Amino acid sequence: MSEHTITDEQYEQVQQQITMMASLMADMEADLAGFLNRISNSEAIVPILNPTLYMRGGKRLSAIKKLAAASLTYATACREFRDAFMEIVENESQIPEAVRKMMEA
Repeated sequence: MSEHTITDEQYEQVQQQITMMASLMADMEADLAGFLNRISNSEAIVPILNPTLYMRGGKRLSAIKKLAAASLTYATACREFRDAFMEIVENESQIPEAVRKMMEA
């Protein structure tokens, strides 16, 4: 396993980027769960109703299902991060208002 090292500045930048991505994904859990449910329903009925369509779109459907499942796991982690962060923010008056607003968005 190779060891990757980054500077303090790079560390801060990566942390900010991860936090921004988390704020975007945190509220997508329900949407992603619904999306996956629709895919499951499609997988159950489309092969019967339109086997040709299913055969043509099966690979693409499988790929988006895999991505959506990974995104759901990520969205759950993002929501948990946001909830934990907001708990800390509510208890720490010295955290800047700008950070608080970003996490509430």
